[in-house]
Formats: sequence, C-alpha cells, structure tokens
Amino acid sequence: MKAAVGFLVDTAIMAIAFAAAFALRFDFQAPRWGWIAVWQSFITVWSVQLAAMIAFDCLRRWRLRARDLLRFMLAFAAAVAVMMVFRIVFRSDAQAHIRPPFTVNLINGVLWGAGALTLRWLWTLFANAQSREAKLLNRRERVLADASVKAYFAGKRVMVTGAGGSIGSEIVRQVLEAGA
Repeated sequence: MKAAVGFLVDTAIMAIAFAAAFALRFDFQAPRWGWIAVWQSFITVWSVQLAAMIAFDCLRRWRLRARDLLRFMLAFAAAVAVMMVFRIVFRSDAQAHIRPPFTVNLINGVLWGAGALTLRWLWTLFANAQSREAKLLNRRERVLADASVKAYFAGKRVMVTGAGGSIGSEIVRQVLEAGA
C-alpha cells in the first residue's frame, strides 16, 4: 500500500513540476505545437524520470537519509540528461511530444528534484516524530486488539479526555480501531 501511495505521489510531483515548467517557460501562452503535444511529452518525461528513479533505487523507501541524497541527485541529473539527448536527437516539430524545449527540461528537472526531496524530507520528519512518540514512555506499547475488547467497543461512543496528548491520542486511535 505504501509503495502504491509513494508511486502516485511521485507521479503527482512529476506532473506538477512539468506543468509548472511549461507555465514558467511560456508565460501561460499555448506552445506553437499545442497543449495535446505538451501532455504527450509528459508521458515521455514521466517514463524517463520513473526509469531514472528505478535505476538509482529511489523508490524503495520514502524516508530520506543523508546517504540517499546522492542517489536522488544522480537520478534527477540522469533524467534531465536523457531528456536533453532526446531534444537533440528528435529535432523536427513532428516529434515535439518527445522533446520538450531545453528550458522546460531544465526547469522541470529542478522543480521535480526539489519537490521529491522536500516531500521525502517532510515525510521523514513526520515518521521520525511518530517513532519518537512511541519511545516517549520507555515501555512496551499495549495494544487492545483481542476479540473481547473489540466486541466491547463495537458500535459504542467513547469520550476520551486529554486526547491531544501522547497517551490520549493513542487511546483514541486504538478505540477507533476496535470499532467505536
């Protein structure tokens, strides 16, 4: 499930970066080869960027560590380089859907890289905060998962006072999972 969500988030980042690159490049003016060709070229860009992330093993986890930065930078640089080569090889306007302009490739690469790294960094901060919260009490976590507890809470309304703290929020989470 996490891998599918990560894939969709990466695709959204790529689409937003690509749209922003075209908006910055053309000042929201339609390119001479039309918007259909622009979104056809996104399929090429998306494929190249996804292949670069797979090649440099950037899709394995969503947490970002310092040693991962080099792999991400190489993936971003490789994708931009491949798109630049496409731009040189496919020169005719009939192949515009394969080769966005140089500036779009560069702007897109920068925006895509910044967006992907920022979201992964934010996710890492969130995940680390959750793991610190679990270690806060310095004891084993109790989980109310047996059938009798679930039967007791199923369909009932429960009020937890102090649910904004670490203990109260965990009680709320477990009671909701039990069916309250």
